[in-house]
Amino acid sequence: MGGIPPYGYDLAYYDGSGQYLCTVRFMEDGSKQVLDQDSNVTRTVPKGERLQFSKRDKSRLALGHPNRIKYVKQIFDWYVLEGVGYKGIADRLNKAGVLTPMGGRRRTSKEAKWCSTTIMSIIQNPVYTGDMVWNRLSFAKFHKISDGKAVQTRNFPGHGPYPNGQEDWIVHRNAHPSIITRTRFEQTQKRRKATAKYGYANTHNVGRGARSPYLLTGLIHCTHCGHKWIGYTVNKGRRRKDGSNVKTLYYACSGYVNKGKSVCQRHVVRKDWLEEWIVGKIEEMLKEHFGTPEGLANMRRMVEEEIESSVPQVVDELDTVEARKREVKQTITNLIENLTSTNREYVDARLVELKRELTVLESKSLELESAGAEKTKIGHVIDQAVELAGEFKTAFAEGSIEEKRLFLRAFLKKIELDPVAGKGQAMLIVLPGMQNSDSPVNEESLRIEIS
Repeated sequence: MGGIPPYGYDLAYYDGSGQYLCTVRFMEDGSKQVLDQDSNVTRTVPKGERLQFSKRDKSRLALGHPNRIKYVKQIFDWYVLEGVGYKGIADRLNKAGVLTPMGGRRRTSKEAKWCSTTIMSIIQNPVYTGDMVWNRLSFAKFHKISDGKAVQTRNFPGHGPYPNGQEDWIVHRNAHPSIITRTRFEQTQKRRKATAKYGYANTHNVGRGARSPYLLTGLIHCTHCGHKWIGYTVNKGRRRKDGSNVKTLYYACSGYVNKGKSVCQRHVVRKDWLEEWIVGKIEEMLKEHFGTPEGLANMRRMVEEEIESSVPQVVDELDTVEARKREVKQTITNLIENLTSTNREYVDARLVELKRELTVLESKSLELESAGAEKTKIGHVIDQAVELAGEFKTAFAEGSIEEKRLFLRAFLKKIELDPVAGKGQAMLIVLPGMQNSDSPVNEESLRIEIS
């Protein structure tokens, strides 16, 4: 059907009469090799350039490079025969130096590596049995195909792609050469379903990230490998009396979690400790600038200076704008009163210009009035901020996960951690005037010991 074929396959093209044209192999660097019927490379198409085919030409999946076919078979064998998980398979391929399906085409900031989600997508894809399957996923917002007809989506108006039931798949069996047997594929699916309840297969549900208790996800950067740190839950061996697992929550580098030790070393940081440390530093900053009479006076002066610098001479400027508005309105009135058939064209053009200017003046007037009103509310705003600083921990503890996440991002720019050195630093966002006089940026760097 065109597009980039699954890993292990190439695209063979035929003309309208069924005559073989060529085979196209997608390379890891984004280029494409054009092969003849004997698998000899006839030319290479650079990355970004397209091959031209007529609308009558058709493409079919054909077996790809022998090494890619070998790795696909190994992935299924490792999973079924040796019981290796997604991350373990990715780690083996990375250690062997096997290039990933997409190579470096999408990411240039760091070396492309195999990861758990890539292995999972290969293991779940029935294309390797020789079947062409459509409608496995639905990307539609309003309607999808079910039971051979269009029906309204379950999650109207749609919340991202979601899997369709196998009864809604549209399958064309034996559409192309197979790489694995149907027996091996069925064995793989049985093991995947058996481990889905506790394994990685259950971690990609839509909306899970929104309910995650990990407040710092996306803000922690690994200085060793360049990946971000993510939530990492460890289940203890012994269960509670009610049958539930004993879980300990950590943060760990996603390079290790998804791609193995070949990318980054295993090093975890307790979730509670890191989040409480960050919250404590934010509380100290708030108390320093809001919790004392000296800090309050300094903050009041700072806010006044900031507003004065951003909206200078609000009253005088507002008077000027109002005077110009009166002049424009009077000019419009005069033009209308002196309108004749002779000067109609000139008057119409002039009225358009004046009305545009009046619209701009009205907007500027509202902006200045709003700025003036803000100046009168400075004392009330600062008093509320002082009250919040004094009861910060209580308010933070009672907030929802989303509220806590938003609050932390208002004061925390990022955290950089080095799992090898066991150290890191957090960059807190501070208001203008709160940083030291010799600091060129509005942030404060704090060192973290994680060893």
